[in-house]
Amino acid sequence: YAAELGPRHIKVGFGVDSAAWDFDKVRDRLGELSHQFETTGTLLAVEPMPYADVKNPKVAIELIESVGARNLGIVVDFWHATRSGVNPSDLAAIPVDRIVVVELADGFSTALEPLIVDCIDNRALPGEGDFPVVEMVRVLSQAGYAGPWSVEMLSTSFRAMPAKEGIEKAASATRRLVAAGRTPDRY
Repeated sequence: YAAELGPRHIKVGFGVDSAAWDFDKVRDRLGELSHQFETTGTLLAVEPMPYADVKNPKVAIELIESVGARNLGIVVDFWHATRSGVNPSDLAAIPVDRIVVVELADGFSTALEPLIVDCIDNRALPGEGDFPVVEMVRVLSQAGYAGPWSVEMLSTSFRAMPAKEGIEKAASATRRLVAAGRTPDRY
């Protein structure tokens, strides 16, 4: 249906902590998927998640580069990156031409357990948690990232808001943090 709907990109996720995930098998399947979407112009964006088989950006880039498809890249989600132990400076190692989209998200220094519950129920709007969101935007901007910035906001309190209010708050927070991160550091 991608040809009919015309999405810019589709996120690709992986099994949640499969004890025996097979890199070669996953690489081959990802290669098949990327080939299927070549003609549609749709990008496939691998999303590393700390509780999944592809846990961090480093593993995602290794997987993407092993496939070698031009329409294959990575989602840089600040919540997932932070929870997988990625420091802002580590983001500079991600080839910017492989970043399909950046998802701003914030969280708290103490995570709920299991981690997937923290992911789904305990995020904060960008700038309202403890994560170094502005610094992460700054690192990616200075590395040359010029693609889309978005927000992924999941929390019980956010879901309780009226939709219009939640959308406006998420959009405002995202714009504010991207602007702050793109402003040159004067110190």
